Amino acid sequence: MRSDVLPGRYSVPRVNSRSACARPATNVLQTAGEAPKRKVRAAQWNWVLPADRYKQLSVFERAQYDKAATFLKANDFRGAAAEFEKFKIQFQESATASTLAYMTFMYGYCLYQAKDRNAAVKTFTDVLDYFKTETEDTAASLFFKGLALLDNGDTRKGLECMQLMVDNEDHRYHPLAAGALRRLAENYSKQKQTDLAVKYWKQACADFWQANPEEANEARRAVTSVYFQKGDYPGYEGWLINESNRDNVQHRRWVALQAHEVAMWVFDQNAYGP
Repeated sequence: MRSDVLPGRYSVPRVNSRSACARPATNVLQTAGEAPKRKVRAAQWNWVLPADRYKQLSVFERAQYDKAATFLKANDFRGAAAEFEKFKIQFQESATASTLAYMTFMYGYCLYQAKDRNAAVKTFTDVLDYFKTETEDTAASLFFKGLALLDNGDTRKGLECMQLMVDNEDHRYHPLAAGALRRLAENYSKQKQTDLAVKYWKQACADFWQANPEEANEARRAVTSVYFQKGDYPGYEGWLINESNRDNVQHRRWVALQAHEVAMWVFDQNAYGP
């Protein structure tokens, strides 16, 4: 499969999600799909221990974490995994549950990056089983467990993890849940269940246009592609334009740019045939 194309019938090109044309002029995507039941975290996810959690570490814990992080930043995943495992063993009795949950996740994350997926799945499962209240780390563990299973070819179990993530109130607003929504949508698209695919794509747009703009923009392009391949141009406009932004020239220009971006791909004869 080409790396620049989303799987499924409704395929659109991957472009730079940080470009100016990828951002709506208004908060329109919050109105697409289901409205979030609580505020979605604006910060994007990355593996680095947040500053507030880092401050809670002892001097010795920081030293061991820093050593593991240095290996990971150098893409030495095996070395990083070994150091995170050392942290778990060395500070098992003294570290907080929150810290142990994170370090256990990171051990699994490094194993996953090293393509030791079976061991990674086991480690992510440990986080889910033993640190149920540490939702930041259980959410990440559930997502990467799903990825590892999908990468191993176990599509059913992988998608079950993604479904569990988006159905769980403690996990569905985590930035990584945007990726879970997209993978579920792509699977529904492959199964020709377009309405369900659109539902999940729109949810990714609505909930994660700030917290995970790359995934949200992939989802937006996929929905736009569906509208255009059906010839439903009023539906596309109705999705992104409403009373709150109808007179906003900047926003309408953004909507037109998005339409042009996707239309150039949807109507590419080489991609879709006559």
